Order: sequence, then C-alpha cells, then structure tokens
Amino acid sequence: MDTGAERPLPGFPLAWSPDGRRLVTDDGTVRIVDVTTGAATDLATAPGQTSAAWSPDGTRLAYTNQGRLTVVGAGPTSFGLGFDGVLVGKGAWTPDGRAVAVREQDDRPPRWFDPATGREVSGPDLPAVDGTIYRSQWLGWRPDGSALVFVLGDEPRLLTLTPGADRPGPAMALPGQTNYLDLADAAIDSGAVREGKSPFLIGPWWWLRVGVGALVVPAVALVVRRLNERARTRRVVTIPWETTHGPLV
Repeated sequence: MDTGAERPLPGFPLAWSPDGRRLVTDDGTVRIVDVTTGAATDLATAPGQTSAAWSPDGTRLAYTNQGRLTVVGAGPTSFGLGFDGVLVGKGAWTPDGRAVAVREQDDRPPRWFDPATGREVSGPDLPAVDGTIYRSQWLGWRPDGSALVFVLGDEPRLLTLTPGADRPGPAMALPGQTNYLDLADAAIDSGAVREGKSPFLIGPWWWLRVGVGALVVPAVALVVRRLNERARTRRVVTIPWETTHGPLV
C-alpha cells in the first residue's frame, strides 16, 4: 500500500500470516507464497474446497481438504476428520494454539481438534449462535477472550462469543446490505472501538435521506422553471411622450 507496487500471485488467496509476509493460495495446489519475493512453497495438490488458517503466533498453518486436517509446522501432519469439514475462518485457532475449530455446516456448532494429534477435544465453552445462519466466519479473538464472529442470516450480525456466556453478544450494528466482513488482526487484538459516521446511503436512516432528496430536487427544479418562465414573459412597456413631457409644440 505504501509503495503502490503490485505483484501477481498464483491461485486464490486463502489466509494471510499474522505478520502479513506470507499468503496461502490455492489453484488446485495449496502453497505458501512470500509476498515480498514471490517465492512459493507447494504444500499439496488439493482438489475441491480448501480452507486455511494460521496459528496466532504464525508458526503453524492448518488447512482442510476432502475430509482431512493438515497442520504444517516443524513438519506436516495430516489427520482424517471423519467428515468433510472446513475451518471456521481465520480465527479457527484458539488463542493458546491448542485447538482448531472445524465445522460440517455453517448452521452447526464447530468441532474442536488437537492440532498435534488430530484427536477431537473439548473446545472453549462458547454460546451457540442462534437464528438463521446462511454463512458464518470466525474473524479472531478479542483481548477479553471472546471470539468475534460474522454471521450472515436473515440479517448480517457481528457477534462476540464469550466463554461461559448464555448467549452471543452484539459487537457492532451492521448495515442490512452487508454480505461480507473482515477485520485486520491488529484491530481485533487491540479491542479498540470508536464511533463512526455512516456514508450518505448507508445506515439506519438512509431511507429518510433518500426521501428528503426526492422532495428537494423536484422543488428546486420547479422554482428554476418558474423563474425562467417569468424571464421569458417579461414585456417592455412604452410610455407615450405626452404622458411625461406634455404635447410637442
């Protein structure tokens, strides 16, 4: 962004490393690409849907494909899941790196696996997401230990899943037109929140702005039209000389 330099990379982007120096891509081959040099390390041929997520410290990478969970660290290890699942998002790893969340479907709670052994384990005691769920994405973990999750259902929601809580909490109100959301890891890690101003056509009062505009524009056009008509219909009135100066001698 600072330099404006561009570098084409192979494949579809799946996951950025926490330090922003490496990117996992997939074009039928899963690979790790150094975004500075363009050097790529092929990991595996992966037909079908692939999901990937880096561990919080950036030393390990987990990815799923065709019912298998593979963890790349000191050496790649692969485990059979017993179902065709995908990682829940870039926030799939717990903050301590001891478990990875995999889901079978968007509307079901995730299942947790030990990245060292591949065994299913008990994950954090998080509240279940209620309501209609078409798609969900775990974005990361906040400093208070809660997971930040974007849910697209009957309406888009950004939720916090706090361990031990009875139900999810709202993190931020979202415009109804939101179909996708991502946040920088640094923003999630900081936990900082500030009030923002909505663009003109976004926000809960967009309909009022549009309605006022729909009334003002025709009114202005009508005034301009009337002024133009008055200008065109003005007449020059001639006054006889005798009226102001008397009869000519």
